[in-house]
Amino acid sequence: LKDDQSKGNQYQSWNFYKQNFGIYDEDPEVVTLTRSDFKQFVESNENTIWFINFYSTQCSHCHELAPTWRELAKQLDGVVKIGAVNCMDDWMLCNEQ
Repeated sequence: LKDDQSKGNQYQSWNFYKQNFGIYDEDPEVVTLTRSDFKQFVESNENTIWFINFYSTQCSHCHELAPTWRELAKQLDGVVKIGAVNCMDDWMLCNEQ
């Protein structure tokens, strides 16, 4: 095969798929928000302070900072809510904000 023909369907490792789903989807400390959740929890609740992480699953820095976000959420528990929006899944919300 010519080199230029091998650019089509490429095999991706398990690590690629693991990292391309939401970083915080199963995280008890960080609330994963979508467009409907964002309006319900963040915009309509003026009594709660939110600190939101807008991230991309393809961003290596976002993956590296995830433990820091989790630790921040633990330390600020009861004071500030920590939320995360996966901009790869919900780009419209990220664009609006």
